[in-house]
Amino acid sequence: MKRLSSRRCCRDCGYIGNVADESCPKCGGEMFQRDDDQEDVIRNRLAVYDKSTKPLIDFYSEAGILITIDGDKDPKIVYGDVKQALGL
Repeated sequence: MKRLSSRRCCRDCGYIGNVADESCPKCGGEMFQRDDDQEDVIRNRLAVYDKSTKPLIDFYSEAGILITIDGDKDPKIVYGDVKQALGL
């Protein structure tokens, strides 16, 4: 919750930063909090995920077609893992 609600976006270039960024480190533009990064909206988004999306993990796992990718790795490694999983 803390990470999501501290996210900020540059009005000028779209850079995604956090609450520590008073101005955009890329272009100097104004940083703002998007409506969907407010705590009440985040809580609702997570509740919808738990109700509607999370059950699909069990469904596809039981069907034997779920592929899990660790998205916490370096983006280049994740990209490689996704390509490998898709047979590309």
